[in-house]
Amino acid sequence: QKPSLLLLPHFVYTKEYYERSIQQQNAPESRFFDFLIPSDRYTYIPPAWVDETKGSKALLRGKAKTAPFPSIWYCHANNNMLPSKWLEDTFGPSGSIRPKHPSKLRYANCSNHIPNDFKGEFDITKKRPNPRARKRAAKKRKGMV
Repeated sequence: QKPSLLLLPHFVYTKEYYERSIQQQNAPESRFFDFLIPSDRYTYIPPAWVDETKGSKALLRGKAKTAPFPSIWYCHANNNMLPSKWLEDTFGPSGSIRPKHPSKLRYANCSNHIPNDFKGEFDITKKRPNPRARKRAAKKRKGMV
């Protein structure tokens, strides 16, 4: 097996096709991929065919780059090539809040350890803000605050 590093949107691990592909590999989800999560959202340059009218709100606002979704590095290799101990020694323990590595990547050995701000919208382990915070956010969205 060859190792792979995939830079994918944060929500991919919540999709049915992701679970289906993991099951085909006969591997438990928690150990098939390790995740490296950047502290800051990556920005991207939209493709040349995207213009202001076809979908990039960043271009409409005059920006050259966009960050449509948080991105996560999905890392796969057998344990001999990429041992979990090395990942923890390099990036810190799985699920840690503060990054240990100068690259500011955080390590998660399963999707449950992905930081809450990078979890997919349909992740059942994602914590909702408390009711007071949700009410404040709703007012802010309506422009009342």
